[in-house]
Amino acid sequence: MVTINVIEMKPLKAHEIYGNWATLLLPLNDDDSVNYKQLEEQIDVLISCRVNGIYSLGTAGEFYNHMEEEFDQIQTTLASKCNVILSENFCRDACR
Repeated sequence: MVTINVIEMKPLKAHEIYGNWATLLLPLNDDDSVNYKQLEEQIDVLISCRVNGIYSLGTAGEFYNHMEEEFDQIQTTLASKCNVILSENFCRDACR
């Protein structure tokens, strides 16, 4: 059995932002709803590439077009995957 400890995510200070950051692109279904399965797969790929961070909801300007629930779900999905990685002591810098 694997025990997962949740690590509290905190905003970064300027000196903590370094390295290679990846952009999380928003996958959409044909009806313009968020494709959460593809989103999770994309996050997994970015984490496996050992990037220093993942930037979400803003680089392509898509954030203005989301309902609050969608915004929260996207951020929760990203944060939860990063917390698992951090608690497993792998790719410590990813997903800040």
